[in-house]
Formats: sequence, structure tokens, C-alpha cells
Amino acid sequence: MKFFFAFIVGLSLSIISLNSFACSCAAPLSIEKGAPRALQNASAVFVGVAEKVILADPNHFGDHTYTTFKITEAFKGPKDSLTTKIITMCCLCGYSFKEGDKYLVYSGQRKDGSYNASTCGRTKRANSDTEKEIEFLRNLAPHKSH
Repeated sequence: MKFFFAFIVGLSLSIISLNSFACSCAAPLSIEKGAPRALQNASAVFVGVAEKVILADPNHFGDHTYTTFKITEAFKGPKDSLTTKIITMCCLCGYSFKEGDKYLVYSGQRKDGSYNASTCGRTKRANSDTEKEIEFLRNLAPHKSH
């Protein structure tokens, strides 16, 4: 009986500790407050189509996904194409892109030169809801290509 009780307690603690590593983000700011700050802090901000999504190096620590974008409108950074390296695991909150879909991407750049995007950032699938933010960026961005 003691073994069973110890097993249940250990299992419960394991589940609780896994949940404590889940991705959690601060509440998003309004476009007017959040977009300028995100644009300033990002290495690349663009609207683009995820042309190729490759899952590489899957392991028990998470997945490494490489997404190549065809950029249709650049607000900061590369203007033609860009490949992101996203690590989806634990508390890293990497954004998962779907091939063929169009996105508004706010991307950081790592020391190794690769780009990333987070679910905690302003990156999102481009649709009628994101048009207001895209229009805001058009009026705000230091260089525009549209």
C-alpha cells in the first residue's frame, strides 16, 4: 500500500512539474502600443507565405522546424525570402507554421544567424483580423516593400 501511495504521489508531482514548464505569455498589447515595440525589437518583420516547412532533428527535447517564407511585404529585415528555425519544446514557445499559409511574422535573429518566431510575440496567420496591424506597420516601418 505504501508503494502504491508513493507511486501516485510521484506520478502527480511529475504531471504538475510538466505543466509548470508549459509556455505562458504576457497578455498581448494593443496594436498601437505593441506593434511599434515589436517592430523595434525584431530583426525581421514581414508578411509572407510559408512555402516550405521541414521537421528536422525530432527528439525528446522537442522538434526543430525550418520554415522558408516567400516575403510579399517587408517592414524590416530581408525583403525576398527568409528561413526560420523554430524549436518547439518545453517553455520555448516556438511558433508552428503551416505550409501554404500567409503570416505576419515578427522574427528575432539568433547569434548563429538563424531567425525564430514565438507564440508569445505578435506573429500570426494573416487574415482579415491582421489587416489593421499590417496597415499600421505600413505607416510605421522604416523601409517598405509593397
